[in-house]
Amino acid sequence: MLVLVAVALAGCGEVAAEPPPAAPSGLLFLAGRDPGTLTRVDAATRTVTTRRKLRQLGGGDPPNFVHFTGRRLVTFALGRATSFAPDLSDPRDLGESWFFVPSATPGRVWNLLLRRGGPATQVYFRGVREVGVDGTPTFARRWNVPGWPVGAVDDGLVLSRHRLEVWDPGTRRRVRRLPGRFLVGLHRSVVASCNEPCERLYLDERAVPGRFAPRRGAFSPAGTLLALPTPGRRIAVVDVVTGVTHHVPGARVDAGYPLLAWASSGWLFWNAGHGRLGAWRPGEPARDLGVEVGAFVDITAS
Repeated sequence: MLVLVAVALAGCGEVAAEPPPAAPSGLLFLAGRDPGTLTRVDAATRTVTTRRKLRQLGGGDPPNFVHFTGRRLVTFALGRATSFAPDLSDPRDLGESWFFVPSATPGRVWNLLLRRGGPATQVYFRGVREVGVDGTPTFARRWNVPGWPVGAVDDGLVLSRHRLEVWDPGTRRRVRRLPGRFLVGLHRSVVASCNEPCERLYLDERAVPGRFAPRRGAFSPAGTLLALPTPGRRIAVVDVVTGVTHHVPGARVDAGYPLLAWASSGWLFWNAGHGRLGAWRPGEPARDLGVEVGAFVDITAS
């Protein structure tokens, strides 16, 4: 009996070792602050590849410089959109594009066609053209777009005028008005928006209270979580179903370009400033990715 008690007590003293933190994974693509510079980061191997593929990026203030969809990277320069393979090879011309916004259909983007002879800052575009990342056209209309396109959802293009609205390019009709003035994120039919100050985050018409920055955030791959910056440079993560908000412990975004991108691996990446990248996944601690990438103005992830 004494032997059994001793064995039991010895077993109670053992502490199971915690599993080591998982390693971040995913491919990241950065549009450098130096125009025309594209950087590819393999988060799993910490490999950084920087190439100058473009003479310059397009003019104006585009909502997207780079976007990964359909297993290809889309960007634009000198009035045309181009897609690349994940290793930044195999360029394919996607046609005329003053700038582009991702389509709600994976593997497609919307090219915006500037009115010829008009000023570069003119809000109205002469038409839109949806095209696959292989260059195949899927939709084209040559009529004025009544606003500045900032994204696309299942029922149309999201336009920025005095407020946000969804506009159907097929019928030229406004489908719905949105409560916020600034676009925060998109996922299929869901539009996240807010005003300034951003004390309510709108998920379509539903309001989530909090303190957020009226800047672009990132939906998780399944669309169940939305990560976005706060005025204090923290990262807020909103549960889309419940509206519950928490912050990523220890995470801080760059003050000038608080950019975030969610990879299909489930890892969230962000611009941590000073040429660094942060990484976090639910259930894992936030960390520095440990690579130097230089200053950048947009990020997307595969």
